[in-house]
Amino acid sequence: MLIFVALQIAPAVSLIFRYYNYRVYRRGETIYLEHGFFRTYKTSFKVSRVNAVRVKSTLAARLLRRSCIEAEVVGLASGTGESLRPVLCLLKDDATQQKLLRELVPEFVYDRNPEKQPAGARGVLLVRATIASLALVLAMTYPLIYVYREASALAGAAGVVLPWVLPLATALAVLAIFYATRVSYRITEFDTGRDLFTFVNGAVDRETVVMNYDKVQMVRVTQGPVARLFGVARARVHLLSSTGETSISSGYFPGSRLGAVGEIVMERIASGEYDYRKNSI
Repeated sequence: MLIFVALQIAPAVSLIFRYYNYRVYRRGETIYLEHGFFRTYKTSFKVSRVNAVRVKSTLAARLLRRSCIEAEVVGLASGTGESLRPVLCLLKDDATQQKLLRELVPEFVYDRNPEKQPAGARGVLLVRATIASLALVLAMTYPLIYVYREASALAGAAGVVLPWVLPLATALAVLAIFYATRVSYRITEFDTGRDLFTFVNGAVDRETVVMNYDKVQMVRVTQGPVARLFGVARARVHLLSSTGETSISSGYFPGSRLGAVGEIVMERIASGEYDYRKNSI
């Protein structure tokens, strides 16, 4: 009970007090945040310091049709050196969230034309799910045998029910792995606009990250043996952050499409369209 309170209840109560009387507004090129019950927090930063905007939604939040907005801000760090992501919007419905995005960071709003993962991505994800399922079954083999032997010696309902508990739990876990794989394949997106591009990821906790080409430090496109077999790859985009850099990963897409991000950055630099001021501390 004490462990449950320490791990679940206490952090939730702490967040309630931390974000009590939450206010966020923008004046000119500066965003201001104010919140707190016992301790008052006041934060401000220039919009030019924002290198990515994240729209996040946990499974529970999605069931309530809610999501929150966080900003990756260069130059903000806690006293322990950990990077901070200021919350621009607490859990709100989609309409309110989109309204706040346009009011606070219109620089990160554009008309998206997302593309889903190709068929090759399904093959890679199914291979990964199969390997994970086999590893789970092998890990549970000895516990299954042990429980079966011990339970078979019991009389009554316990001797009938207990031998089936672990096999059923293992089967449900395998089903959960493949269901998460199906959801991940269905919801993962990628799209490129004129000044912005977006990654959407997360089978359970979903995250939409909107980034500016002028904030990109490096794009790394990787292709493992399984991904190469199915003709897809993954990209990791590195952005400047408070503690050096942060990276955002994509789903599985054709390597040429993911490589387009780096090509657009280089084209913007060559044409003079690249704004170096957006990429400085």
